Amino acid sequence: MLIRRRFEWNRELFFVLALVVIGSVMRWVWPGDMEWKGDEQWMYRHARDAAATGAFPPVGMMSGGGVVNPGLALWIFALVARVAHDPIAMVRFVQGLNIAAIWAFLLCYCLHFEPQARRPWLWGIGFGSVSCLPVVLSRKLWAQCLLPPFGFLVFLGHLHRRAGWGAFLWGFASALLCQIHMSGFFFSAGLLLWTLWRDRATGILRDTRWMYVLAGGVVGGVGLIPWLHALPGGQPHTSVAQIFTLRFYWLWLALAWGIDIQHSMAHSFWTGFLREPLLAGYPTWLMLAAHIFLLACGLRALYLVVRSPMPDDDARFYVRAAAIGMGVLITLSGVVIPEHYLIVLFPLAFVWAASIYRGRPRLLAAIAVAQLLVTATFLVHIHRFGGATQSGPVFERFARPTATDEYGATYRSQGSTWCQADGCP
Repeated sequence: MLIRRRFEWNRELFFVLALVVIGSVMRWVWPGDMEWKGDEQWMYRHARDAAATGAFPPVGMMSGGGVVNPGLALWIFALVARVAHDPIAMVRFVQGLNIAAIWAFLLCYCLHFEPQARRPWLWGIGFGSVSCLPVVLSRKLWAQCLLPPFGFLVFLGHLHRRAGWGAFLWGFASALLCQIHMSGFFFSAGLLLWTLWRDRATGILRDTRWMYVLAGGVVGGVGLIPWLHALPGGQPHTSVAQIFTLRFYWLWLALAWGIDIQHSMAHSFWTGFLREPLLAGYPTWLMLAAHIFLLACGLRALYLVVRSPMPDDDARFYVRAAAIGMGVLITLSGVVIPEHYLIVLFPLAFVWAASIYRGRPRLLAAIAVAQLLVTATFLVHIHRFGGATQSGPVFERFARPTATDEYGATYRSQGSTWCQADGCP
């Protein structure tokens, strides 16, 4: 029996390893197919100008929440622009950083957690490796694309918060995460508040080296000083509907089960993508079947969560820190949040999904394969058409013709024309 269990576990481990390898490849291929709309062009221009002049602006891009971001993400891209002289070279840096992040998570999980507690963590990183939205957000010149690598540093520091170096890293990386994007503030604050509450309840609050956490936060927060001085009077985009509709949790569910690709495709998701892939010009409807399967798994998971809560372990601690800590804070704030705000949680939404079916490895594998097929089909679709396309009247009634979050034309399909007008190399 022991030999059989070990064989099954090793088989799962190799399967997850294969998912991470495939996810790394999908992050790296076809860099010219990255989104190339106003935000990406803004980041490239300002990073290039800052690299050329040496004058780093105190603030970055305006966030979707109506408050301008601190300048850290722009500074990072400006440093990259010193050696990367075109958009493709710059996005290679983003791709490489995100690939390093998923491997760092995998290594951390294998080294820190015991085998019996490791399954939801490993399958969570497997899901996150091949799920579509994290892959898309690993291939852009955008502040949000830097969140997973810095999120790993926060996780690593928090995991070792009883040691001086870990506590300092937790505070330092949390301060940096807040400066990359507004969602980093909500995640960092939620993790801190949940840690204070849970550690006090379990009697281990004093074990954390809190002075080191504070020191790390002070050192990491130095970059906020110029932002505070230059902060213009913006008006946050808030809505009471965000509170009563619990939008954060709907987005959490969509992300966890890999059914959030409509965010990138908008109109063309309903008018063409669900028919993909095409064989000899005929639709297979495999994407419709994959989405129905993933949706069914997600709906059943809601029933199972009520019936059988997660075991009280590290996975439950961090998932609740994200779902309750960050979720309650950002919900009560009323800030209007799009799907990409939740990428700061990578890979905790996927860890939650994997924990629900932790006793059913074959179903976990089927979910991962379905997410992989959706992502691979999406990448091929974008590569074939040069962006998101509107290819037919299928499900027209569900489409949003005026949507502004569509993937748009790729850099490859407009890059030479854009560069001629902008003067880039």
